[in-house]
Amino acid sequence: MDDWLKAERYAEAAKLLAERGRWRWALRQLDLALTLDPNRGDWQAERGVALDGLGRYGEAVDAYARAIELGEVSPGLRLNLGIDLARVAAYEESAEMLQAAAAMDAAWVDPWIELVAVETARGDMQARDEAFFTGQQIDDSQPALYVAMAHSVDLQDDHERAALCWREVLKRDARHPDARLELARCHWRFGRTERARRLYVQQLNLDPTDTAALLELGGLLASLDRRGEAAATLRSLVELEPENAEAHAALGEIALRQGHADAARRRFRRAQRLEPDRPGIHLGLARAALAENEHGTAQDHARVELARHPTDPTRVVELARVLLELDLTAEAIELLEPWDNEWAELGSERLSADAALLYGVAHLIRGDASVGLRACRESYRLDPSLSIALCNVVMALTRHGSVRRARAVMRRLERQHPHDPHLKDLARRIRLAAWRRRLSRLWPAPRP
Repeated sequence: MDDWLKAERYAEAAKLLAERGRWRWALRQLDLALTLDPNRGDWQAERGVALDGLGRYGEAVDAYARAIELGEVSPGLRLNLGIDLARVAAYEESAEMLQAAAAMDAAWVDPWIELVAVETARGDMQARDEAFFTGQQIDDSQPALYVAMAHSVDLQDDHERAALCWREVLKRDARHPDARLELARCHWRFGRTERARRLYVQQLNLDPTDTAALLELGGLLASLDRRGEAAATLRSLVELEPENAEAHAALGEIALRQGHADAARRRFRRAQRLEPDRPGIHLGLARAALAENEHGTAQDHARVELARHPTDPTRVVELARVLLELDLTAEAIELLEPWDNEWAELGSERLSADAALLYGVAHLIRGDASVGLRACRESYRLDPSLSIALCNVVMALTRHGSVRRARAVMRRLERQHPHDPHLKDLARRIRLAAWRRRLSRLWPAPRP
């Protein structure tokens, strides 16, 4: 009798502790209660909840399963077990348990919301859609249903459908903590930058301490060349999180674009101290050193960045540009060579065109006219607004004595880019090359 009373007291204490979120103490009290009375399924279920609170999901699965063995039949228990089975990647068993929970309460939408995520993880998109539509029929007012679907379609890179889902979330919950941020990201991907900016601002009006929104708004403003606003936004983030390496790196980039190389160097150094292995830090330091004509220091940083084998397309192209400025032509060619003839894989047309142009220029510097001309032409094909690519073709053809072909490309340049400031100088070069050719025919060089 005394043991039974002690067990009940332990269980009551556990409930009070759980209500306060003191999961570790609640678990201790439940373990004491179950030591005295191990056949209480409700206590095993509460033990599973405490283990969930501690993030010990595998143990929580065992506790919930034991509660079911002891006769607990509530749909909430099966829902919790289904969620934890998904957390330990037991998706088949999770789907079965969630369907069992749904069968016990036909008016309950929560199991169907969880099934959307579970079927996504299983790769069964038909079952995912069925779970979503069933949830809509039961209770279409639940924003969590659309949140689950938004995350699912986003994983498939269906960002338009994800944006639609996030809009539905906002219709049901205008103050949802994530919806505006996620919708802003979708609009930024589609190039709708003003809509994205407004959504970031709205998110910060709701939560001025949202560090993700501050960081992304700073990046968006920087990409729009609104550097002063971007810097102010990122400084607000640094005030909230002084140890945010990404914010310091972004401020370094802005300072570099504004021509403040020393301030940029300080920001990059701070980011490096906070996160020594952060990609792009040595590239930023190389650009800052180059801006101050410290070529030796810039070369050292560029080689360190190169040794880390960068894969981000934007970073690859920027590093190649720096390498060429530092006369490290062979290194620039080696960096860009994997994308030769596959420039489109780098991403946007402009980025691909820049990469092909840099590759072409590097080969022209090395004296490999055929590869250089081919890459420059490919650069112009990818981005016809990039007239510098055709200018390089004209210069290369002129240098190698193909004056007729140079004139043909020059006529194309004059038609398509009549206001290009390089045209006058190119025309003069072609005339000089033509005169040299005629003179060489009149007075050929003496044979040795």
